[in-house]
Amino acid sequence: MSPTTELNPSPSVPHSIDDLRSRCVGLVLVPGDDGYDDAASSWNLVVRQRPAAVVVAQHSADIAAAIAFAASECLPIAVKGTGHGTARAADGAILVVTERLRELRVDPVARTARIGAGLRWADVLPAVQRHGLAPLLGSSPDVGVVGYTLGGGSGWLVRKYGFQADHVRAIELVTSDGKTVRATRTDNADLFWALRGAGAGSFGVVTAVEIDLVPVDSVYAGNLFWPAEMAEEVTTRWSSWAPGTPTELTSAVVFMNFPPIDDVPAALRGRSFVGLRGCFVGDEATGRALIDEWRMWKTPEVDLFHARPFGEIAAVSMDPVDPLPYRITTESFDDVGDEVASILAGATFPTSGPPALAFSEIRHVDGDTPRGWGALDRGRRAPFVLTVLGVPHTPDELPALDAQLAGLHAALAPHATGATYLNFTDGEERLERTRSAFDPETLRRLADLKRAIDPRGLFSHGLPLA
Repeated sequence: MSPTTELNPSPSVPHSIDDLRSRCVGLVLVPGDDGYDDAASSWNLVVRQRPAAVVVAQHSADIAAAIAFAASECLPIAVKGTGHGTARAADGAILVVTERLRELRVDPVARTARIGAGLRWADVLPAVQRHGLAPLLGSSPDVGVVGYTLGGGSGWLVRKYGFQADHVRAIELVTSDGKTVRATRTDNADLFWALRGAGAGSFGVVTAVEIDLVPVDSVYAGNLFWPAEMAEEVTTRWSSWAPGTPTELTSAVVFMNFPPIDDVPAALRGRSFVGLRGCFVGDEATGRALIDEWRMWKTPEVDLFHARPFGEIAAVSMDPVDPLPYRITTESFDDVGDEVASILAGATFPTSGPPALAFSEIRHVDGDTPRGWGALDRGRRAPFVLTVLGVPHTPDELPALDAQLAGLHAALAPHATGATYLNFTDGEERLERTRSAFDPETLRRLADLKRAIDPRGLFSHGLPLA
């Protein structure tokens, strides 16, 4: 296939699929096969994928075979780790699933871990915590390590230690020519730079990453909740308080609508709150004193802040662990004023009807750690990052939710930086906002590298870089 050959946009099941099956140890599934629907599914149930075939790879040789087959059939290649963070749906593509690549090696002396592409942070966290170490995972341990890392990786230790992408030592991947490549700061350095911030599904199929770990075994973390009607008051106070706190504290203000389900603590179930949430790494007394400032200001209705093992960090964000339909979006701010608080409160806590948004969270991510060496640039600079999650109860609710989110963006636009942290986007929005995540020179460099690494454009379901 020449660089000008067009990929087939809507292929049927290739007639030569048995040839691919003969070359793979892992599963090769086509529509109608048992297991196809599960293998093709996205974690976001709004996304419906119908790939021409799914290759559940057992090892890198299966991936190379899938790539060679896709090239011979003029089919695009999509990649799925856990199904989080889908950009372009894998319709008509060869979907490579990496869930069986489950290698995990921890070196507690060097404070490093080698992690296969099939693992989630929940698989890694217990293995490193027993050595008093931690990775820079995000809000939910249920998220896949590789996709999170390649998108940057901002979690509850970000102000102290930076982004996960800054703590990668090596990345191994199978590129469009079927070769396994190892990228580090000294070997394939341009590719190593690009992968850390723009690499999810764009340059090849990542099979493993090697990362640095940090010495964190316990934290002072959790939530304080006040009635929803205090949303603007809490946000205004927090936005002036957070920048003065030590980098050991990563904090956020959250507007939360808790569903009326048994998994939610009784005191929160079916109710709406504004909350201060965060994680302090360091001396417990210092962390407690910081949060006591809020307890003495206005006694919270619910107090869930306390010392805990870092292995319990999921309790801070309380993210769902089961697939669900949702829309996720983001904005970035240099500062958060009264008007931003008012806009978010009005959008998250409607005065009539059930809320369409599950939560709106503004996180303070500004720290003093060295940040660089990777393609993650414009999308990481703002000190405040907003995440908004909406959950439609039925497909019929999607148009109204999309309209509400569009209105929210329009209202926030005069106050936002215009930069996008892509890990807090999904689907078409991720594609549409890719250019706002990178500086023009970074985009040019990424496009040049994309053409060099993937000249036939096989990996067309990641970010639109070229």
